[in-house]
Amino acid sequence: MRQPDITYWSVPAVQYKHPSIPSSKQSDISVEVINDAAEILPLEDEWDRLALNSSATIFQTFDWQYLWWKHFANHAEHHLFIILFRNEGKLIGISPFFIQSHLFRHFRFFRQLKLLGSGLHESRSPVLSLEKKGPCDCLDIIIKHGWEKAVADTLVSFIGQTTHLWDEMSLQNIREDGVFLNYVVPVLTDCHYPVEKKTSNICPRVILPDSLDKYLSSLSPPVRQNLLSARDNYLHDPDCTIEDVCKKGNISGGLQSLSHLHQKRWNNLGYPGFFMDPDFEAFQRELTGALAQKKWLWFKKLRYKGKNIVTQLGFKFNGSAHVYLSDYDKDRSAISPGNADARDAALVSMIEEAIKSDCEVLDFGHREPIRMLRFSQNVIHTFTVTVRSPENALHNQKKRRWDRFTLHKIFSFFKRLNFRINYETTIAKLISRQKGTSKIAEGYVRHLLQRTSATRKRDDLHNKPEKAGGCMRLEDGAQATVRHNGQTPRLKSTGASERDLSTEQITNHVGVYNLCKEWKKLEASACNPLLTSEWFISGVQTFCPPDDIQMITTKCKGKLKALAPLSVKGKFMPVLELVGSSTLEEPGGFLYEDHASLTQLIRTMLDLNKPLHLRGFRYFSPETQILENELKTRRRISLVKEEKIPWVAITGTWKNFETNMSSSRRSSLRRLQRLAEKKGEVRFIAVTPTPENLDDYLEEIFRIEASNWKGRIGTAIKTHPNLRKFFTLYSQKASKQNKLHLFFLRINEKTVAVQLTVVHANRLWIYKIGHDENWSYCSPGILLMHKVIRFCFEQGLTACEFLGSDEPWLHIWADEFHSLCSYKIYPKSVKGITGLMCELIHSYSYGISKLIYRKMTRLASMG
Repeated sequence: MRQPDITYWSVPAVQYKHPSIPSSKQSDISVEVINDAAEILPLEDEWDRLALNSSATIFQTFDWQYLWWKHFANHAEHHLFIILFRNEGKLIGISPFFIQSHLFRHFRFFRQLKLLGSGLHESRSPVLSLEKKGPCDCLDIIIKHGWEKAVADTLVSFIGQTTHLWDEMSLQNIREDGVFLNYVVPVLTDCHYPVEKKTSNICPRVILPDSLDKYLSSLSPPVRQNLLSARDNYLHDPDCTIEDVCKKGNISGGLQSLSHLHQKRWNNLGYPGFFMDPDFEAFQRELTGALAQKKWLWFKKLRYKGKNIVTQLGFKFNGSAHVYLSDYDKDRSAISPGNADARDAALVSMIEEAIKSDCEVLDFGHREPIRMLRFSQNVIHTFTVTVRSPENALHNQKKRRWDRFTLHKIFSFFKRLNFRINYETTIAKLISRQKGTSKIAEGYVRHLLQRTSATRKRDDLHNKPEKAGGCMRLEDGAQATVRHNGQTPRLKSTGASERDLSTEQITNHVGVYNLCKEWKKLEASACNPLLTSEWFISGVQTFCPPDDIQMITTKCKGKLKALAPLSVKGKFMPVLELVGSSTLEEPGGFLYEDHASLTQLIRTMLDLNKPLHLRGFRYFSPETQILENELKTRRRISLVKEEKIPWVAITGTWKNFETNMSSSRRSSLRRLQRLAEKKGEVRFIAVTPTPENLDDYLEEIFRIEASNWKGRIGTAIKTHPNLRKFFTLYSQKASKQNKLHLFFLRINEKTVAVQLTVVHANRLWIYKIGHDENWSYCSPGILLMHKVIRFCFEQGLTACEFLGSDEPWLHIWADEFHSLCSYKIYPKSVKGITGLMCELIHSYSYGISKLIYRKMTRLASMG
């Protein structure tokens, strides 16, 4: 079983008096935040039970939300932020948020809080509607019936504390009859959050009567006649059959038919269809399989004389049916007597089945509103809601020209422009494929005219006076009358009070060595070898002369409560950094016992008023939360760089893990194994060295690691004296505790690949890898990594941490990532701004030199 990660958020219960709960049984609401995709998997049953007990649609179910994250948003710039609300341990609400960071060269300049399922606006999709609106027709938060007001108050209270995590809340496809608009927005406006609301889509729907005849009688005569003709000519025709894909069990084949019809029709019209996006196709394949098992899928094909002419994908959930994707063969859709439309026949069939299933509503979605309004004038509007914190709104009122909001608009404009160019290029290629290269210009102009006409019709539809649909509406700019009476939740602060805490700076080696005993007590709860005393003391002995040590400690009555192992880097423009972090380039962090001690530690560090370089903090770790909060109130210039490192969760058996890898990956690994075996016996050796035989093994590792590009550019341990000294010292300390593990891959008794690792907190942490370049044709590094991961399964470890940087080849095994933040903080002074300029010049010159080196290497290899 996987070891759970540290819970970073904790808030006290907030008391609410609810009308449906007697005062003697007044209950509380607790808040929990999940920011790891693996942690939501155990919530599947609870999540779906809550969705069935609320006003949620199919788009808020567990499968839809989780698979959307897996296929569309599992990137470095996206961070899960799912808020759970519980009452007496039972789940009563879910706010499925995520944070999208907008980056420029990995540096963050703007963050948006969004709902899972949103369009990502600057995504990699070639489909315009997916890029703008995502694959969901409507989105909302999930709250159990009867708890809407209490959970809405708690959500707004909690969001008030997390404004340092986001600059803007941007929510798409919010239903007008949903929980967010009717319960959360009034509380937000009452708490002085500026809320902007714009209509985004119109979704026709049918309020289903008791029988099909009653529904048909409510339609206009021409539409009723068309539906009756379609039903008679298709559904009563012996040559026509309706095939239930779910009952037949061939969902993959049905989806393939839908994809074929969809792409054929839309490509003929000059548009890239949904299935041109491979992520969307993979998402639908996995989603339809999962929903079919839960009997929430409605998937049928209408076949005429053995040919598929209509394929319709929909859902039945929570007393409503939903038409999601429907497409047809234009050449065969009106071939029966009377030229009836086969799409109308499929629609009649779905309405009839929805009535028999006791569904109350049939939603048509937002994809063909003009056609669907023929069948119902009842509509649901969806909105785009933008919320900013009161502090950000006040910041904007000062009319600063170059704030982060302006930068976001500028960068978003250029990204949208780039996407639009790629989109129009795709359309031109489709027209060329359909009509030939000579008619691209004529076809493209005709396509633009048709698109303009369709856009005008949609705009006219949006601007029509709204008919009463029985939905509660909140007009733009309306002021809410609900007042927030809840207590504001706070981050949990346990341990000593602030008045009992004292801080101290350690500036010599003796002081550092004297901390070792207490240091080990703090590191026991960290579960991270990069925060152990062995790691940092080896760094102090290697990288820090006595004058450069500047560790900060927080103590309570003489007992160590928190520690920041800092040192001074540089002479001309000195900065404070974690010991050795600029050389080792590994993730970092602070050691602490409780929230109050860590807060005092960070405040003391910032009060030094010196430039700070803090590398590799976990995105939602307590250090980043407190640091972001403190930076809001201080005059500092901060650059935040986001990156990710992959890791492998060791769950189940090795056989299952290997089976879940793609067949092409498994085939490639077998091919590499055969190539290696042609040169001799392939042996995998795992060694736990002792201090006596360690030196020989280390020498072999250093030699192999330097026998490739690392040795040529001078980043290998062997060519870097400080790195060699550090890893020798650290390996000696780790070997004494039997934590050091060395792995070798040998072909015909010759070492071709190596790894230097430690086992800590039942996880394998990989520090250094290397391979002999002469054996690159069989990729010995990949073969060794595959065997090391198998070793983790056999030893019963819980994870394999790759550390270092994110490399594409590591994705062969890893599908999970740790999101990291690196901070460069400068005081707003002459010295601080000078240091920032020097850092930027150094960073860009280093990047240019790397680019030149790559170009020269490529030219040399070609010559």
